[in-house]
Amino acid sequence: MIFTVTMVPAIDVVYTLRDCLDTICTARSRLWYAAGKGINVARGVKDLGGHARVFGLAGGISGRLLQALLATDGLEATLIPASFEVRVNATLSTPGGELHIVEDSPS
Repeated sequence: MIFTVTMVPAIDVVYTLRDCLDTICTARSRLWYAAGKGINVARGVKDLGGHARVFGLAGGISGRLLQALLATDGLEATLIPASFEVRVNATLSTPGGELHIVEDSPS
């Protein structure tokens, strides 16, 4: 069993854009992922057939979403309630490239 600790987890959302007209873009798809270094390690361990448990801090509505995403991924997790919302990072993916928007970590 591998234990990972993610003090500042995140949720990654990836929008695949179909087309843009002036300043409005149409998203073809949207995917949500639980993220953070420890979570990514735990996912890798699971993908290789091992067993991992995630520990971390998570608060607010985005913290509840993170818990649900971890469960959907089949990752066991113990998230301690925190006073800060979990960061949400966005990626806009187009045929010409990607734009990453990353929220600051809480202080």
